[in-house]
Amino acid sequence: MFLPMMMPDIVLGIALLIFFVGFGMHLGVLTIIIGHCTFLISYVFIVVSTRLAGMETALEEASADLGANEWVTFRRVTLPLIMPGVIGGALLAFIISMDDLVITYFIAGIDSTTLPVFIYGMLRRGIKPEINAIASLMLLFSFVIASVGLYIRSQRKEK
Repeated sequence: MFLPMMMPDIVLGIALLIFFVGFGMHLGVLTIIIGHCTFLISYVFIVVSTRLAGMETALEEASADLGANEWVTFRRVTLPLIMPGVIGGALLAFIISMDDLVITYFIAGIDSTTLPVFIYGMLRRGIKPEINAIASLMLLFSFVIASVGLYIRSQRKEK
């Protein structure tokens, strides 16, 4: 699970490219999704497993004692308890995915692109006002998301 985190991006990008071409897959959006899931699952695993380690098993045992099956226990007890870890892992994966250029550059193909690859292509042709606008919007979006998260966190501490 930790190997994709320790491997350099260029090595993983070339390995994924060789894998996809070896299987005869058309490089595009599907290969980008598979590639990002491949290296981001380790980050999500760490966040969610940390949340699971801090969870009390007595609540699951109580649910089983009250007659709930495994699915109901997971849906009504376990999932709400690990939901902050799941949301945190998803946000971390999104941010790392938005930052990733190297792996995406190798596995994107010619008919699909992501925002980091698009910005890199624009930078190769010279710095234009559009790049500054995109960077400003990304910074504003980051501040809004962080502010919403801090607001929700402060509201939960008051209760």
